[in-house]
Amino acid sequence: MVSLIKKDIQRIMNKIIPRCFLLVFLTLSSCCTVPRENIVGETAGEGYVQERPPAVKEEIPDPALYYHFFLAQMYQSEDDVDKAIAEYSQVLSLDPDSSGLHAALASLYLRKGDIEKAITECQNAIIDNPVAFKPRMLLAGIYSSQGEYPKAISEYEQVIRTSPDHFEASIFLGTLYAEQHEYDKAIEVLKNLLKKYPDSVMPPYYVAKVYAGMKFYREAERHYKRCLELKPAFEPALIDLAMLYETQNKMDEAVEWYQKVLGYNPAQVSVRNHLGYLYIKENKLDEALRQFHESEKLDSDNEELKTKIGLIYSDQKRYDDAIGKFKEILQKNEGSDRARFYLGTIYQEKEDTEKALEEYQKIPVSSEFYAQSVMNQAYLYDKQGKTDLARKIVREAIDVKKDDINLYKFFASLLEKSKEFEEGIAVLKKVLEIDPKNNEIHFYLGILYDKASRFEESIGEMETVLQADPDNADALNYIGYTYAERGIKLSEAKKLIKKALKLKPRDGYITDSLGWVYFKMGDFDKAVKELKKAQDFVPDDPVIAEHLGDAYLKTNLSDKAIEMYEKAFKLDPQKEQILKEKIKKIQESRDPDT
Repeated sequence: MVSLIKKDIQRIMNKIIPRCFLLVFLTLSSCCTVPRENIVGETAGEGYVQERPPAVKEEIPDPALYYHFFLAQMYQSEDDVDKAIAEYSQVLSLDPDSSGLHAALASLYLRKGDIEKAITECQNAIIDNPVAFKPRMLLAGIYSSQGEYPKAISEYEQVIRTSPDHFEASIFLGTLYAEQHEYDKAIEVLKNLLKKYPDSVMPPYYVAKVYAGMKFYREAERHYKRCLELKPAFEPALIDLAMLYETQNKMDEAVEWYQKVLGYNPAQVSVRNHLGYLYIKENKLDEALRQFHESEKLDSDNEELKTKIGLIYSDQKRYDDAIGKFKEILQKNEGSDRARFYLGTIYQEKEDTEKALEEYQKIPVSSEFYAQSVMNQAYLYDKQGKTDLARKIVREAIDVKKDDINLYKFFASLLEKSKEFEEGIAVLKKVLEIDPKNNEIHFYLGILYDKASRFEESIGEMETVLQADPDNADALNYIGYTYAERGIKLSEAKKLIKKALKLKPRDGYITDSLGWVYFKMGDFDKAVKELKKAQDFVPDDPVIAEHLGDAYLKTNLSDKAIEMYEKAFKLDPQKEQILKEKIKKIQESRDPDT
C-alpha cells in the first residue's frame, strides 16, 4: 500500500504543532484532494529511497490520518510517549505498510524501554522497505546495546552493502569488529573511510582506538596525532593519546598530553583529577595538590575532592591543614562518617588521644567505618594500659557486628599480646564457624597453636592453608622454619623454603629461614651466605642479626659474631641476658683467664 504523507510534512515532524492549526488543516483537508504518494516514508536525506507512485488512479486520503499523525507529533514533542504511541498506532491502522511509521514507533518504544516492541517495529519497517537505513541503524544500535553483537554487525553490514559510503554505519561496524577482536576487518572498514573522508577527524580517531586495542601503540599514536593535526583541540583524541602513553608507563608523555587537554579546557575536572592521581603515583604530592585545588575551585561542594586534599595533607604531616579540611567537610555534612573517621586518625597521628577517641565515638554502628573506629579506640585504650576497657568495647562491637571477621582477629590479637593463647584460639575458631575457608584465619590460628606449644595442630593449620593455596609462600616458610627450629625434617624444610623463596625471591625473612636450615644442617658457609642476604634485605630485625652472629661464630669469625650480637641486643633489649651470655663465651674462649 502506498504511504500517505508528503516529504515536506516530515520536515516538521519534530516541531510542536499548535492545536488551532490542526483545526484549520483538518477543515481544508476535508475539501481538497491529495495524492497518496510519499506521505509517510523514510526521512529525507542520506539513505532516503522514494517509493514509486501507484500505477492506479489517485485516491482521496482519509482526514483522520492527518489528525492522528499530527496529534502523535504533538505528543512526541511534549514527551508524552504513551499518547504518541497510541496516535501513531492509529495512523498505522489506516496505513499499515508505512516503513517510516514503524521506525517512529520503534524509537518511541525504545524511549519507553520496551526493547522487544522496538525490535519488532524496526523489523516491520525493514520488511516494508528493505533498503531503509533508519530502522536498520536503530535495530543495530539496539542489538549492540543488548550485547547481541553478531546481529548488530549483520545489520550494519547490510547498510554498507546498500551504501558503501555510509559514515556512521562504517564507524559503528568497525568499532564492533574491534570489540569482537576481528581487528583486520575493523581496520579494513575504517581505513576505507580514511580514504573517502581524508579531512574528517573521526576515521583516524577510530583507527587509532582499534590499534590501541591491538596494542599496536606506534600506529595508534600516529593516527591520534593525525586527528590532532586536523583538529588540535579534539578532546577525545587528546585524552586517549595521554591514556595510551599512561598504558605504556610513559608518565612524562602522559602528563604532557593531559596538560594539553587542560590548556584547551581548564574546566575539565575529571582530567585534572586524574592528573592529580598520576602525580600521587609519582609521589609528587605538591603537584597533585595543585591540581585538586584547581578542581575544588570549579567544584567547591565535592566532598571526594576535599577528602583527597585532606589525606594528602595528612601524608605530608600537615596535620593542622588536614584537620581544617575534614572539619570543613563536617560543617557542610555532619553525617560524613568517612570525614569523621579520618579526622580521628589524624588526631591519633598527632597523639591527641582524647580528641581521636571523641571523633571515633561519634561514628554510629550503621557506618562502614564503625568496626575500624572501634579497633582504633581499643588500640588507644590498650596503649594507655586500659586493656580491660579495650577488650570490653571490642566484645560489644562483636555483639552487634557478629559477622565482622576483622573484629574477631583484633580481639584475638589483644589476647595474643597478653599471652592468652588458648583464649585467642577460641576466638579464631568462632571465626571459622562463620567462614570455614578463610585462609588468613587458618594461618593466624596456626601461629597461635605454635605459641601455645601445640605443634601438630600448628602444622595442621598451615597444611590446610596449603591445600587451598599451594603457592602460599608464608605458609610454606612457616612450616619449613618450624621444622628447622626443631631440627627435624630438614630436607623437607629446605624444599619448602626454597619453593617459598621462588615465590618471594627478595623476602628477607624467607631468606633467613633458608640460612637457618643450612645452619641446622651444619652447612655453615651457605648459612652465612644466605643470612647475610637476609640481613641486607631486613637490616633491623634482631632475630636475623642473631642468626648471622651464630653462623659467623661457627665459621670462626668471632669479631663479626660479637658485632651481630651487639646489634641484635640494640634492636631487642629484652634478649639482653641471652646475647650477653653468647658474647661472654666468645671472650672467655679467647682468654680463659678472663
